[in-house]
Amino acid sequence: MQVLGVAKSESEIQMVETRLKTAGLYDRYEGQVTGPEDALVMVRVRDVAEKEQVKAIFEDSGVIDIFYREEDPTNPRT
Repeated sequence: MQVLGVAKSESEIQMVETRLKTAGLYDRYEGQVTGPEDALVMVRVRDVAEKEQVKAIFEDSGVIDIFYREEDPTNPRT
């Protein structure tokens, strides 16, 4: 599963990255897709506990519009 959120600024992205490193989840961070005004931040999670942890990191960093996306079982990533 992926947790995705919309960051409004570079400082929000930096806060997410710092907090993911502190939580030991930085290796799950897939980066961001930056648009003209916002950035889509993506983190892969293994279970509900990580999902909730990443959601809290996003919320504490000011990231809004949090979404979840299930993995495609026909296209597993290694």
